[in-house]
Amino acid sequence: MAEKINIHNRNVEARLESLKDWETPEENKIDLVQFLHDLELGKVNRRRKISTGRQLKYLNLLKVPFVFWNKEISQIELRDIEDFEKAISSDKILSFKNKPFSHESKRDIKIAINNKVNKENNFNLPFKKEDIIFRELIIIQK
Repeated sequence: MAEKINIHNRNVEARLESLKDWETPEENKIDLVQFLHDLELGKVNRRRKISTGRQLKYLNLLKVPFVFWNKEISQIELRDIEDFEKAISSDKILSFKNKPFSHESKRDIKIAINNKVNKENNFNLPFKKEDIIFRELIIIQK
């Protein structure tokens, strides 16, 4: 059997240090650390333990909406999620390369929001049923 060779240095602790630079309330930073811990233990994704690479991806994906909202998770309302969805869909939010996010990145960000914010605040994401992303989220939730 082939042995997997790691070519990337994935260090979650170092990335957690970068949370200090995010423009979001301290409560969110503490909550994100707990969320990553829950991911690692398998409490979030149907008892599937998440690798460090995936944890880093969640950090990257969740930075975008948390900086956009700049409010505590407990204060986020459905309207805030709808505003974010409109902004990212209309390419008003740009990546760190100053370019619009790709369709796949937008999809991944919305899934990350669903796994973190939606489950915490107990409301549904504002996607239309005919939207392919909405169907993907329904499949993921089952």
